[in-house]
Amino acid sequence: MKKTKRPIDKAVKKSRSWIWKKTALMQKKQISTSKGFVMVAFVAGIITSFVWMVNLNLQNSSWADSGSKSPKLVEDELLVKFKDGVSKDKKDKILKDNELKEKKEIDKIKVKVVSVSKEKREKVLEKLSKNSEVEYAEPNYLAEPTDIPNDPSYSSQWHLPKISAPAGWDISKGVESGLVTVCDTGVDSDHPDLASKFVYGYNFYDGNSDYEDVYGHGTMTTGAAAAITNNALGVAGVAWNNNIIPVRVTATTGSATYSALTSCIIYGTDHGSRAINISFAGTSSSSTIQSAINYAYGKGTLVLVSAGNSNTSVPYYPAACDNAIAISATTSTDARASYSNYGDWVDIAAPGSGIYTTSRGGGYTSASGTSLSAPLVSGLVALMASVNPNLSAAEMEKILKENSDDLGDVGFDQYFGYGRINVEKS
Repeated sequence: MKKTKRPIDKAVKKSRSWIWKKTALMQKKQISTSKGFVMVAFVAGIITSFVWMVNLNLQNSSWADSGSKSPKLVEDELLVKFKDGVSKDKKDKILKDNELKEKKEIDKIKVKVVSVSKEKREKVLEKLSKNSEVEYAEPNYLAEPTDIPNDPSYSSQWHLPKISAPAGWDISKGVESGLVTVCDTGVDSDHPDLASKFVYGYNFYDGNSDYEDVYGHGTMTTGAAAAITNNALGVAGVAWNNNIIPVRVTATTGSATYSALTSCIIYGTDHGSRAINISFAGTSSSSTIQSAINYAYGKGTLVLVSAGNSNTSVPYYPAACDNAIAISATTSTDARASYSNYGDWVDIAAPGSGIYTTSRGGGYTSASGTSLSAPLVSGLVALMASVNPNLSAAEMEKILKENSDDLGDVGFDQYFGYGRINVEKS
């Protein structure tokens, strides 16, 4: 759904600055309003918390951080989409004239990932934005995992009764064919509480089928969505019986390119998934990722995205994209989690603090962040599609919003969207 106006008392505008020039203007605004992504709090000389989302050291030069005040991106890549009807010869000539080399194409949305000289990247972007044969050209931005590790002594899954999951399971425990795709750092392929559920796993970073977790983030989000349930072991996932498509989209640093996230969305959709989880956030909008979300939405698939953990109303992507479901985090008392992003671009809320889930190495841990909120909603969407596989994406979105438990101000508000999810009512 295009998020341009909320039906409940509030006008909502999402930034849709998809071409390069408008993206540049948005970046300037974001530069001035979103600072200090890396925060370490010291109390009596002891580290009491740290934000994992942004404490990443990108070592490889082509994955380098472009500066604390600028969006992170792959410095030697661009994403280019030509207008319909442009011949192959013409496309090849435009690429050659701009000293660009095609690395691959994301077929379903006809976006080319091309290599570019770091020094010439901005000039080439400007030239392409003025070319009448080019629909858009943009950097290949990086999105980062959005969870905050918490005290592992939390040993209960308080969030499941909070969202009425047990009552919801009386209605449906899901079906194996109701797939959940998790676009993340991979997953522990041998975890006893996950392994038997994996189908169609893939690795878009290396271009192979090795989806092993290289960072730890993906195993946590996957368990929250769909850990094996009622097996007298470990934890329960929201999607009790639903199988999982595990997809690795990141480098070992934990960062994912927008092109990899785009490929994952299309891959999950084409393999029949009705729920695609993205627990990553970037500060830049993207026509490429928007095209992939629209592709999924048109085929009856919802893309569920964490809102981010910077305690800001500045839109984060892909959560702020049209047709994506942006998810903020709540606590055990139904308050907004202090770290959770908010704003009129947030759609719905879900528990995100102290979520006990699976961890890499076959274990379990408690973690917090909107990264844990999103997979709870993904699990719920998978259950909904299991009950009625004929639901469209718009219908599932409507059910989610209309059956949430209203928190905060009456009706829609910027902290909880339409409310905190309720599995039983949905």
